[in-house]
Amino acid sequence: TFPGVMDYVSALDWKGAPEFATANKRSFYVNEAVAGSYQSHANLYFAVVNKAGHFSIHDQGPSVLVLLDKFINRNNTSS
Repeated sequence: TFPGVMDYVSALDWKGAPEFATANKRSFYVNEAVAGSYQSHANLYFAVVNKAGHFSIHDQGPSVLVLLDKFINRNNTSS
């Protein structure tokens, strides 16, 4: 479902859309391995957790926790 959701997010009509479209995609890591990626601008975050399905906390729990920490704490560093 990732490509369809990204198409939907990209088509959102909001004032930050141009900046979101050009925002860098950043990787995030768990145990020094790439766990996924995210893109953000203003209050919109779009994230992909590698090797995870709809029940991502079950599929990739540690990766989801790192991602949630980044979101909650507004920590946009790539590590």
